[in-house]
Amino acid sequence: MGKSFLEGHPLGEHRRKAMLENARHVESESIDLGGLISDQPQIQHFSNDMEFDHVFFQRVKLLAVMIKAVGKGFPMGEHRKNAMRENIDIISKSIMFNSNSEMAFLKVA
Repeated sequence: MGKSFLEGHPLGEHRRKAMLENARHVESESIDLGGLISDQPQIQHFSNDMEFDHVFFQRVKLLAVMIKAVGKGFPMGEHRKNAMRENIDIISKSIMFNSNSEMAFLKVA
């Protein structure tokens, strides 16, 4: 949804609401999974090839906060859009699987 916003696609009421609800959920999960409220952030292992540290979860949380701002209709200048684009790119590279199969569950409208 963030990429769609950055590409200039229209944001109707339903899309804004979905962005806001999804971002709230992602933010909450990134805090839980990343151990962001504990004194000892942990490294999470999701499979043999996927390992994420607290920096990854901080990036996910930041992206969720940015998406919430878009969902709420706050203006976003070019610097913030560039920061969002960079964050999306870094997160996307981090979650790339070593697999040739389709990842339909990562595709969004």
